[in-house]
Amino acid sequence: MAPYALSRRVLGRGLRRLYLTAAGVWTVLWVSATVLGRLAFGDRTAYWYWFPVGLIVAAPMVAAAALAAHRATRGGERGNS
Repeated sequence: MAPYALSRRVLGRGLRRLYLTAAGVWTVLWVSATVLGRLAFGDRTAYWYWFPVGLIVAAPMVAAAALAAHRATRGGERGNS
C-alpha cells in the first residue's frame, strides 16, 4: 500500500501523509510488540498478551481511517463544500 500511496498524485490533500504516518506508527508498534512478546514469552502462547496488543497496534490505522472519513464527509478538505 505504501508504494501506491507514494506514487499517486490524485489523493486528497494530506491523505498521503496521513497514511504514511499511520503506517510508520503501526510498524513501530508492531515490531516493538513482537520483540517484547518474544522476549517475555518465547515459544509459549500468551493470548492474554497478544489480543490486547493486537488491538493497540491496530489503533493508528483505525484513527487514520476515521480522520480520512471525517475529512471526506464533513468537508475537512479544502475545496469541499
